[in-house]
Amino acid sequence: MASGQARYGEKLMEEPPSKENYWDSENSVSMPLTLVHGPKDWHQRGRHLMNASSPTIARYKLDDNNSSFALSFYYVAEIKLGSPPRRFRVSLNTGSDLLWVQCAPCLQCSDTTQTLPFDYGGSSTSKLLTCGDETCQDLTKRNSAMCTANCTAKQVWKSMMESADALRRCELFNESSFCTYAAFFGDGTIVTGKIVTDVFYLQRVTGDIKRVNIPFGCGQIVSPPFTAYGLDGTLGLMRTNHSLPSLLAAQGLPNVFAHCFATKRDEGHGGRFILGRPAVPDSFIQYTPLYGDPNFERRYRVRLLNISIGDVTFPVPELYDDVGTPTVEFDSGNTITIFPRNILRGLVLKITSRVPSLAFDNATSSRLRLTCFKLPPIIITAETVKALKLAFPNVTLHFENATMVVSPRDYLVEIGSSDTGGQPALCVGMRELPFADQFPDLWNLVSIGANFMRNYLVVYDHDNRRIGVSRMQCRSDGRGGR
Repeated sequence: MASGQARYGEKLMEEPPSKENYWDSENSVSMPLTLVHGPKDWHQRGRHLMNASSPTIARYKLDDNNSSFALSFYYVAEIKLGSPPRRFRVSLNTGSDLLWVQCAPCLQCSDTTQTLPFDYGGSSTSKLLTCGDETCQDLTKRNSAMCTANCTAKQVWKSMMESADALRRCELFNESSFCTYAAFFGDGTIVTGKIVTDVFYLQRVTGDIKRVNIPFGCGQIVSPPFTAYGLDGTLGLMRTNHSLPSLLAAQGLPNVFAHCFATKRDEGHGGRFILGRPAVPDSFIQYTPLYGDPNFERRYRVRLLNISIGDVTFPVPELYDDVGTPTVEFDSGNTITIFPRNILRGLVLKITSRVPSLAFDNATSSRLRLTCFKLPPIIITAETVKALKLAFPNVTLHFENATMVVSPRDYLVEIGSSDTGGQPALCVGMRELPFADQFPDLWNLVSIGANFMRNYLVVYDHDNRRIGVSRMQCRSDGRGGR
């Protein structure tokens, strides 16, 4: 394969089209991604618990003892909002619904970002939504917003910290009261504020600038640990009418978006985020159907048929919820992929049985809730660790009509001595949902996280209700290859 060209999915071996830019076309707008390693473990974000009716909404917190500097990474895009336009750095999250950014006046915000909070009072195109606005009412039905005439933003935040019952006491519809943004994340982060609409800017490859008016959360109280990440917010990309791809579709772009996540070895190239249809022929993409009623299901759910460890097939049980929707989802907000306990144990056993004898690191395994091995001093150079990883088998996910081959260089996690408190470790980057015993409804959840999506173009095709995958070397410069 020629230098600079993408490596496509294993199902096709012919050369891809000879193009320098695999992202931009007349039907798409793209932007580079930056791979950012955070100061704290942000890998289990409980988007499943964002519904305010959850009785455990205030109790689902990750213990700091289970956090890890080494496991925390984010794919970050730079966006423009407001009039005049201002730049903000946000993480991509297909498991969250709305865009949110920190806003003035900030009662509690991050002091690690170098960007001033968004000021809706200083933007000539901003509008604060009230509970009487149709957009607010639609967002409220989808649990993306609330009407809390009984409470201030600070009282809403305190209620979320306390219990779901306390939060419900805040709910009161008043047509003229402001539409409230209230989001809970599984790492303990809580964001509250107002729902605002303003202009989002995108520059097309043709040079013209596309503007779209979008609703987003204006976070005026942002709790730790997000305040330590150095980011301005999160770009949620769930399947909703008010998501950025859906709003762009109303202006003529296909209701499609895609991302291609690079690995940490691609210095300066975190990958690419594409709104619209990427310039990759469908013949090089494997598609699997999306499931769930599009009027209610917000997550990207697919059917997982089985898993292969190397050349050995590992059968998986049927994974469905109470209404028959698969519980396997693509969620870029998770950095580490989640499997149910019964599947995870079998997978890890199959993987570890195929590798040279390494001593288990029980302390690190317990703290990170991963399976970890001690790295003897003799093999802690970059080259020897790379060679050791090659001894581990590939993990292949078999979906309906599509496969993803995840290499050990992507699913294995190196943990430095500063994080283990002793010698370095090598961990299998798969885990069960933290505190899964508290959430019986999620016992069979499989969440394909960012670590399994690296070096793949992942296409979220709303128009045709499908997800596409294609093996690719991801770069930020638009070439799609090295």
